[in-house]
Amino acid sequence: MDSRSEEVEDRTFNVTNREINQPNVPLDVSLRERSLDTVIPEDGPVTYEVVTGGTKRGGKKLISSDGHSYTAKVCKNKQL
Repeated sequence: MDSRSEEVEDRTFNVTNREINQPNVPLDVSLRERSLDTVIPEDGPVTYEVVTGGTKRGGKKLISSDGHSYTAKVCKNKQL
């Protein structure tokens, strides 16, 4: 016959009615939310500008007025 007890120790705890007070302080004051703009700009034509020396290696970069940038992939003569 086993000499150990058949009972299991209760190790549970109840946190349903517990209050947790956490300060509502922003971590960085420079990242505070700003209010949304009340005026929404209308869509206009997208314009492009070639910037010489716009890449890390001094190549040309195409910049659009809507915030996108494009670089050309340089391919040298390859013998297949």
